[in-house]
Amino acid sequence: MKTAGLRFCLVFLLGVASAFASLQDSVKDRALKALRSGDYHTVIRLCLDALQNAPGDEEIVFLLSRAYAIGQDYDRARRTLEPLIRRSPKNTDYLLLRARIEFWNGNAAGAEAGFNEVLALSPQNAEGWAGLARIAAGKGDFSVAERFYLGSLARDPNDAEVHYALGVLYRRQGAFEKARASFKQARRLDPKNPDYKKALTRIPGRSDTAYEIRYILQPETFSDGRSSFLSGQGAYCWRLPKNGPALVFKWDQTKRFDRGDSQFGMEVYPRLWKGGSAYLDFNYSPSAALYPKLSYLVEIYQALSGTFDASLGYRYIKFEPNLVSVYIGSLGAYYGSYYSCLRVYLSPKSNESKISWLFLTRRYFTDRNYIFIGYGQGTRSMEIAAAGDLDFKDVKIIMAGFDWTLFRNLHLLASYCRLNDRGLGRNTFVIGAGYKWGE
Repeated sequence: MKTAGLRFCLVFLLGVASAFASLQDSVKDRALKALRSGDYHTVIRLCLDALQNAPGDEEIVFLLSRAYAIGQDYDRARRTLEPLIRRSPKNTDYLLLRARIEFWNGNAAGAEAGFNEVLALSPQNAEGWAGLARIAAGKGDFSVAERFYLGSLARDPNDAEVHYALGVLYRRQGAFEKARASFKQARRLDPKNPDYKKALTRIPGRSDTAYEIRYILQPETFSDGRSSFLSGQGAYCWRLPKNGPALVFKWDQTKRFDRGDSQFGMEVYPRLWKGGSAYLDFNYSPSAALYPKLSYLVEIYQALSGTFDASLGYRYIKFEPNLVSVYIGSLGAYYGSYYSCLRVYLSPKSNESKISWLFLTRRYFTDRNYIFIGYGQGTRSMEIAAAGDLDFKDVKIIMAGFDWTLFRNLHLLASYCRLNDRGLGRNTFVIGAGYKWGE
């Protein structure tokens, strides 16, 4: 009888313990789920309730400390975590959390010491390497940060967050192709993260396709009833392999004042150095009936950070017998899915200087697709392309349009521009289509 009773008590106690363990496991699962969703208030409530019954459960205590840290209650996070570290001073999970708390609280020196402590115990710890990378990036030591990020990815190549952080670092340096590759890798690993998708829209676009053929039609009408202008441009675009420059070969035609003319040209987009690139445009008209005999543009762009870029350039336009020189400067900024740019044009003439300016804003939806609006004033020196453009001296410009690629291959673009010059209105419509292929 006594033996049977003891067996019954033992089975009963084991059952209670098993039920309690299952309950604790359920609480941990619910707390982890809430933590992943960012609901740290729920995590804190669940953990505090669970610790009433099991005050020594280290997993629950660790979850509670993480929740306090995410909620930016760093003092409580430290106080909750420290007893765990005293009991297990070589537990790298605990030490990593302490280093992160110091980093989030702005204590870079304490965080650096913490991450180094983790790596001393576990040199292959990818999160320790990533922590040191973030500290170096915060100090502006980009080469060290890059080395640590790459060290982290060498140990854990599937960490989307580190790929994204490395992309941000490259973008700040103006290494846009590297940034694009890192952001794409982050998006591949975590396709549902909206930040990774958005990051691609903040890189100056460069098509991934190797070839494109396109045609652009540009009709123009006037408010005073004069005959319309009609221009067109056919172009073949070729991006050289191995990150070589993009080349555009083009042929322009225009009909104005019951006369026609054509010109041939080429655009080149080379990289120069880290964060530096150029836009080169050369054009020649054999007859020069309407187009200038010769024109060219040289403009140098430089990324100043991951947010700002600037450019300086010179444009030469040779109309018989006139010469037009234009000096160009620009300053642009990326913010979220937007890019805004102010371009200023200086056209010296004898002892007089003509100044024009144009402010443009783009809203990116992908790295290729955007809409834009713009407003400007001045002598329209930036728009001089053929005879008739020189007649506009003091204009106000309003423009809007889009540039869009569908199904990776179909390129569509359109815009409208309204110019007003002392009561005379000029409406310019641009409609274009192209086909892209190759990688």
